[in-house]
Amino acid sequence: MDFLVSPKFCVIYMQNFSSQNRVRLMHCSLFILVNHEDNRDGIIDIYFQDRYLNAIEKNAQYLLRYVATAVIVYQMGNNMLRLIKVIQKEEFTYKDPIIEFLECVYVTFDFDGALRKLQECNDVLMNNPFLWTPNSTAVSLTEQFLENASHITERFCHIHQYSMHAEMRGPRGPPSPEGRRIPEGP
Repeated sequence: MDFLVSPKFCVIYMQNFSSQNRVRLMHCSLFILVNHEDNRDGIIDIYFQDRYLNAIEKNAQYLLRYVATAVIVYQMGNNMLRLIKVIQKEEFTYKDPIIEFLECVYVTFDFDGALRKLQECNDVLMNNPFLWTPNSTAVSLTEQFLENASHITERFCHIHQYSMHAEMRGPRGPPSPEGRRIPEGP
């Protein structure tokens, strides 16, 4: 029976299922995603395949919470843009503090709202049986999520603040024929 819980079993057999079976398998693979480091990247990569994203969008929007958590905790920034696109599509059908946190940071640039949502995320992570269990790995998962989410918020806040300052300063003068700005004034 050990082969049923092995990450390789999930990765191999997740390839060719119907939409409903994909959802069931993604749900079952949450245990592996959180508790086994060996094939975590492979499972996340499968979640981001088009047919699995479609299955999440149609039948299991609640799985967005777990995918978003994994992307934040395991710092899979290369998947963040695809996740944000899916979140924007589902913004009217599924609400969750983790999803709303990402919307605040990446879509609306509401950093105060993101900090409020981060507090709610802590409650969600501590009360979710897939994301928190009373062992040291899951506790560190919650701490890692909060730490990485705080870094994401800080980084975007600094970028947004810098771009606002640059926008307020504006150009210093008309561009020269070579593309450089000519300073105005005395």
